[in-house]
Amino acid sequence: LQNGGKQFHEQKIFKGYVFNIQPSNKYEKNSLYRLKIRCIESVFKYFNLKKFNTNDFEVIMSQNCNKLNRYYIEKLHTVTPLLARQDDKYWTSQQGINKLINILNTNMKNKYKQITGKDVDVDFIEHLTINNRSIFYIPYKNCKLPTTKITLIVNSDPISQEIAFLAKAIGLGHGNSICGFGYCI
Repeated sequence: LQNGGKQFHEQKIFKGYVFNIQPSNKYEKNSLYRLKIRCIESVFKYFNLKKFNTNDFEVIMSQNCNKLNRYYIEKLHTVTPLLARQDDKYWTSQQGINKLINILNTNMKNKYKQITGKDVDVDFIEHLTINNRSIFYIPYKNCKLPTTKITLIVNSDPISQEIAFLAKAIGLGHGNSICGFGYCI
C-alpha cells in the first residue's frame, strides 16, 4: 500500500476493498498467481502495483484497471469464504440462515452509510443459500475463523441494487481487506 495506505489500513473502518488470489489462496512454490483487487474509487490511490525482485523469485505485476458501470445484479455468489460477525461473535450454521441474512444486511447498510453518508432502511437480500454442507475453518493468527460460501438473490429495488453493486466492489461480510473474505461474482 502506498500514499498513506499503511495508516489507512490500520484504522478501524471498512477499508473499501476486497481481493482474491487465483488459482487458490494456498501458496505453492513456483506457481503463478493472479491477484484481483476490487475497490471503490477513493481507495484506489493506495495501490501501486509494479515489478520487484527478491533473492528467491521475481514478481511481475501488471495492472489492468477497469471502472465498472452499474448494472442489474440478480444474484451474488461468494468465490472466497464468507466471514460473518455480530457483536464480536462469529456466525455458525447453528444460528440459522435468518441470522446470517440479518448480519449481512446490517453489515452492508453500515458499509453503504460509511461510503455514501446515507442511512438506508432496506434489506437487499431476497433469498440466501449456503453452498457447503458444513462450516469450514480458516486459520488466522491464533484462532480458526468459521466461514461458509453462499449464493444470494438480490431484491430488485434501486437501493438494494446499489448495495449489491457495493458488495461486489468491496466484498460481503467481514475480513474483506484482511483475508479477502467475501469476494463475490
